[in-house]
Amino acid sequence: MILVMGLKKTGQSITDYLSKKDRPYCVYDKKEEVLLRYKVLGIKTYKDDEPITDRSIDLVIKSPGIPPYEPHIKYFREKGIRVISDVEFFYMEFKPKNVIAITGTNGKTTTTEMVYELLKSKEPVLAGNIGMTIFNDDRNRDDIYVLELSSFQLDNTDTFRPKVAILLNIEEDHLDWHGSFENYKKAKYKIFKNERPGDALIISADHINESEIHTDADIYRLSLDKKEGMNAYLDGDDVVFDINDFRKRVPVSKLRYKEKHNIINFMAAVLAASFFDLTDEMLDDFLGKFRLDYHRVEFVDEVKGITFIDDSKATNPSATASALMSTPQNTTLLLGGFDKKTDFTDLINLGGKKVKSMIFFGDIKDKLKDTADRLGVTNYFMADRLIDAFKKSIDIAETGDTVLLSPGASSFDEFKGYEERGDYFKELVRELKDGTIKRI
Repeated sequence: MILVMGLKKTGQSITDYLSKKDRPYCVYDKKEEVLLRYKVLGIKTYKDDEPITDRSIDLVIKSPGIPPYEPHIKYFREKGIRVISDVEFFYMEFKPKNVIAITGTNGKTTTTEMVYELLKSKEPVLAGNIGMTIFNDDRNRDDIYVLELSSFQLDNTDTFRPKVAILLNIEEDHLDWHGSFENYKKAKYKIFKNERPGDALIISADHINESEIHTDADIYRLSLDKKEGMNAYLDGDDVVFDINDFRKRVPVSKLRYKEKHNIINFMAAVLAASFFDLTDEMLDDFLGKFRLDYHRVEFVDEVKGITFIDDSKATNPSATASALMSTPQNTTLLLGGFDKKTDFTDLINLGGKKVKSMIFFGDIKDKLKDTADRLGVTNYFMADRLIDAFKKSIDIAETGDTVLLSPGASSFDEFKGYEERGDYFKELVRELKDGTIKRI
């Protein structure tokens, strides 16, 4: 008997699949209204703290958002019952041959989208943490799968084996969920754990400590700073690729997004796509058409001479630090949100030197203040919520300034996700333009 824990988009896609296959299962969720759908179908349901006593349960598929310390999960592990993620179950069911799996603390969504667009003519399947569920009953093991994978999904994999894995970088993140930085790294490293000779692992030599990488896969490296031994590197004003039979020079001037982190993302994406017969025509088509998704250093508007940038996707300090590298000195940074137990020391130090001012807000504001005070950083203001931080920013900003929402933390103290937070920020900018919001 399979137990599906967590019935949001991922869990529902799995139960739909199991139902179509006439496979017996039971379900768990915290919300009664979600469980009603299954009760009507005669499926056994468990809610919240209710003990799960069915002894026929021999496999648990859990939602990525359920942490390893959740009481039911701990109980199943103690009983020796296998607990897996949707990604592991997908691999068990379909044994796909052509998986490109992308992970990293930052840049994984952009890189995933780049790989997908590069291979779009081959009709790949885009799924995973990027927002599309991986489960569908018409999946074919010969299809190309481009999967963005979070540490939450990788943590509960045992046999998952991609043909091509990309590991971009690892910085402190999600320590509240994993318990330690070492546990977080172990989860990320599972992306290459089962790879074999002939499989590919693509790493950024600028960000990954290769001495910690133990794999049977063939390793391919990229770098902005090094050339020797690299399969993708910078040579003057060109990005150079040299991997197997794929050799190419791409002028940086042809890239729409020329920030250092996006050049790294581009390098990784092209290296991965080269394993699937990437042609010059496919690459040229990508260079002409690719656009970043919303909420990633996205220009919103210029109002009263002030430029507003939405980088709500920056949910950890290193992502915000990357954004600051491409913003002007006269920037007011909106920093705050829900505390994931990460260290903000380096970011506050950078903000003290790189921006005009910072506004700390949300659940984490006092932690940010304490860090700034300890470091002697003084260019900050305090606010309770995002709207308060926004109002403060338009009070202190002058013509020619930039207001950057790059929170460095998750959004769950006020919002359902970074998308809702970014959309709310954009709405505030629109209201300012319409005259609804006034300067304080």
